[in-house]
Parts: sequence; structure tokens; C-alpha cells
Amino acid sequence: MRGSISRGRNVSKARIARPAAGGLFATAAVALLSSMAMPAKAQPDSGFFGYPETTLDGTVSANIAVPLERCREICTERSGCEGFDYSHEAGICRMFDAVIGAKANPARTAGARNMIPGYTPPSNPPANDTAAELLSRAWACVPASENANKLHLSWTVIFDRGSGKSDTETKFVDRRIQTVRNTDANSVTTLSLDTTFQVDWSKLGTVEVDRNLVTLQCANGVSCIRFLSSTGLSTDCRGFCGGQPWTAEAKKSRQRLRFCDADAASSAAAALRQLNPKVTVSTAPPQELRDPALVCWITDPSGTPLNVRNRPFGELTGEVLQNSQSIKVTQFSWDPRGHPWAAVPGGWSSAKYMTCQAPDPYE
Repeated sequence: MRGSISRGRNVSKARIARPAAGGLFATAAVALLSSMAMPAKAQPDSGFFGYPETTLDGTVSANIAVPLERCREICTERSGCEGFDYSHEAGICRMFDAVIGAKANPARTAGARNMIPGYTPPSNPPANDTAAELLSRAWACVPASENANKLHLSWTVIFDRGSGKSDTETKFVDRRIQTVRNTDANSVTTLSLDTTFQVDWSKLGTVEVDRNLVTLQCANGVSCIRFLSSTGLSTDCRGFCGGQPWTAEAKKSRQRLRFCDADAASSAAAALRQLNPKVTVSTAPPQELRDPALVCWITDPSGTPLNVRNRPFGELTGEVLQNSQSIKVTQFSWDPRGHPWAAVPGGWSSAKYMTCQAPDPYE
């Protein structure tokens, strides 16, 4: 099989199109968010969670013909009143000493001391939940796919993001599946990448914003960021990796996250500041914009090391790149025969025997 290659700058400027609905990543994101669901939280003593156009299910303790505001006041005064709903048509207030659920009803208004699990969020969610929702929206860029013809290659790249929250942690999930078809050899390589950052925002110290990049620094040098990445290549690589992923995991005190755009990064920083009032938020000084390096894996079908030359199709330097080794590539060239070459540590190697990670469209 021949490897694949991307020309960096051209790929990052390719047209981005929304993939078909209901794909693999949409299902994965829904599953992630469902798994992160938390128990109902108590509303502060200042009042009730508001549920407009809602009727409650539970144990009714009283039915009173009073206006809506008086209904709310009475329930507030009664320590055993866990919620109420009010019929606008009949003018009747129902008080509940136990609330077990709710359902939509445009003729009623309801309030509950605790958030109702499995039902629509209240009109006045807790501040932390509001901030977490803002953080989730900032991270969840519009899923993007990219299709382009590069040399003798045909690319399909799908990106997707998911986010979830627990009591003191936020999970950022970045997924990518890239399929590269070598039309000359009629072979296909699929590269899958899955990266997860789990951040304990209660232990964050500083947040720095640089355009669409947000750098998180834990307070007092503690490790408050769990980083987990998984990478795999398909079995079409003729045995390379055997199609099995390899995984790296680490605990970190500092991590940089790439958000959709500068506005999303600012929103994320504001949300983290709400989640932890002790966090210090700053803006990084302007820096020169650079194209991102591609990460490429050596995928020579022969299984032998890949030679390094002093120039494209030049003399051997004696250095080699081991099969399955990963390198960062920022420059590509072509020899007089039209064969692609990649600049590697110590010289140049044939790009036909590499599989490269397509750049992030949000870069």
C-alpha cells in the first residue's frame, strides 16, 4: 500500500461542509452527555426553580383558590411544601409534599424546591449549571467534514466534539476519523483519534486566552487536568498497528485547549471564571499566526525503516525513520518525477509512505 500525504496550508483552507445528520459522532456525543447526567440539585432558600407551562406529578397536600403569586408565597412559607403548580384556567393552586416528575402543560405554571430529574431545565438554573452550559456550547463547534483531492489521494475527514460535567469537573472530548484513499494503489487507510481532557475547575488557578486558544493552569502546581488520547489505524495498513489503537494517559498541571473561534474562547474563559471565582483570567499578547504542523506516521507496507535523504530523491544520509514512528511535518516538496517528499528531522523522506493527520478546521 502507498501512504498518504497532505499539503498542510491548502488542506486547512479547504471548504468545510456539514456532514449528514445522525452520524457516528452525533450518537457518541449524545451517549456522553447522557452518561454525565447528575442528580437533581437543591435550589437556595431564596426561592423555587421555575417551570413555566408545566404540571407536576407527586403527592398533593392542598388545593387552594388563590392567585399565582400568593400560591408561591404560601408554598415558600410551608417547610413541607416541595413544589406547586397553578392552573391559570381554574385559578387553583396545588401544593405538593413530594414531587416525582413533571410534564408539559401550557395551562399551568409550576415551581419546585429541587430540580426535576429527566425533565426540561428550569427557567432559573443554578449559576454553576448556567456556566457549565456556556462552557459546553463554546467547546461544541459545528461538526465539520472535509473532502478534497490532494495529488493522487482522496480525503474524507470528520471532526466532532462533546462535553459533559460532573460536580467539579468538565470533560472535553475531541474526536476525528480520517479516511485517505490512494487512488493509484486502490487502497484505503483510516486514522482514528480520540482525545479527552477532564478538568477539575475547582483547582484551576489561571486561564489565559490567545485568540481561539485557552491555556489552563492549575493552582499551586497541582495536577488537576487528566489527559487521555487514543490513536489507531485501520487494518488496511497491511498489518501496521494491526488496526489496534494505542493509548497515552497523563495528569497535567497545564493544558492548552483550542476552541471554535476567538469569541468561543472568551466565552469559555468567562464560564470558567463563573465556575471558580478564584480563577484569574488574562489575555495573551498578540503572536504571529502560523500554519499548524501535520502529525505523520511512517506506514511503509514493507515494514522496513524509511530512508532519509539530503534532499528530495537525493543522497542517503544514513538516517532512517522506523515504521509506526510519528513525526511533525511543516514542509513538503516534489521531485522532478512528481513524487511527494516531506521534510523530516535530518533531511527528507518519501511522503508516499506516510499517513498524516489532517489539520483541525478550527485552527
